[in-house]
Amino acid sequence: MTRNTSRRDFLGQSAAIGAGLWIAPQGLSMAQDSPAQTLTAACIGVGGKGSSDSSHIAEQGVKIVGICDVDKNTLTKKSREFKDAEQFTDYRECLTSSVKKSTSSQSARPITITLLQPSKP
Repeated sequence: MTRNTSRRDFLGQSAAIGAGLWIAPQGLSMAQDSPAQTLTAACIGVGGKGSSDSSHIAEQGVKIVGICDVDKNTLTKKSREFKDAEQFTDYRECLTSSVKKSTSSQSARPITITLLQPSKP
């Protein structure tokens, strides 16, 4: 049986996986007052619903460190809101960059490959 995954489902699952990879190690090993406990996110697709979603999570205290959109005009517009965020037009580069920032270089490649593979039903 095959399962069709919508774009929205894919992005939601990707965000959940990324947050899990980012939060779990920090929660286990960081001191309570450490600046490394700040939750960060890279947002893929920042036009339309993605625009309001990224703004909303930033309002909740999440630091946006990367934004990605295939439409350069949308990316430029959103970069005004997130001035310190790295900009990408290719989601694969965004994922690779995010993984490299949060893991050692030797573990970044297999994690990125896993993230880019379709989820199993």
